[in-house]
Amino acid sequence: MSTDVGCVLLTGNGPSPKDGGWAFCSGGDQRIRGKDGYKYADNDSADSIDTSKVGRLHILEVQRLIRSMPKPVIAVVNGWAVGGGHSLHVTCDLTIAAWKWQD
Repeated sequence: MSTDVGCVLLTGNGPSPKDGGWAFCSGGDQRIRGKDGYKYADNDSADSIDTSKVGRLHILEVQRLIRSMPKPVIAVVNGWAVGGGHSLHVTCDLTIAAWKWQD
């Protein structure tokens, strides 16, 4: 465990280049989601997958990592937090929210 890190901040990437709107996270890409949700291939787990061939994270694994992290995880919610974005910020130790985050 690094003593250089005091806490972890999760935040959005700033305003959308498309429409200027702000969002913390709007969830997974529904265009690539199967009818049974996001799943690993048969006989794969978080420990056995080839990460170079995986284009997305599985939210339950992300939530497990956040909850087991030895440092506080703070969600800095700058705009919309919907779908998986809501689940993500609720999993964090603390949420700080504003409609539009100011630099």
